[in-house]
Amino acid sequence: MIRYLLPLTLMPLLASCVAPSTPPPAAPPPPVTRPAPVAPAPAPAPVADRYAGDWSVDELTPGEWRIDSQTAVFSGDRGQTLAIIGCRSGRLSIVRAGPGYAPSGVLRIRTSAGERELRVESAELQAFGTSLPAADPIFDQIIYSRGRFVIEATGLAPLVLPTRPAVQRVVEACRG
Repeated sequence: MIRYLLPLTLMPLLASCVAPSTPPPAAPPPPVTRPAPVAPAPAPAPVADRYAGDWSVDELTPGEWRIDSQTAVFSGDRGQTLAIIGCRSGRLSIVRAGPGYAPSGVLRIRTSAGERELRVESAELQAFGTSLPAADPIFDQIIYSRGRFVIEATGLAPLVLPTRPAVQRVVEACRG
């Protein structure tokens, strides 16, 4: 048993004779990190082309409203359809017709009571628009605007349209 204890007692003495160790090597520098790529800024929200001028006194867009079934259609002076306010299933739609295509566009309706931007819900090659519940106050604002209102649409020239009984009849008929 002494034979086993002797080496164990000598171990600490032998350990004290060892040369001091060199300091551990310095940690490698952290890897060069490149900044994370910056995500591109989101595309700006589409905007409607604003009417340049005082729409409340400027010339009206040439043309006239007519009623076609449950729809008020504004036709330009050359007979082309420019705007439609129609009723389907208790909802009124506002459509801006004309050459252009803006599937993610905006319709801005300006009346003497204020303005409101509406997201385009449906788009076709020659027209795009949105639909709202028939009770939406924007239709009252259109009907009672001081003689005119404006439809501004992304990618199309703004229209300064007269308020006429045709629009009021369609709105009231849709509301029941």
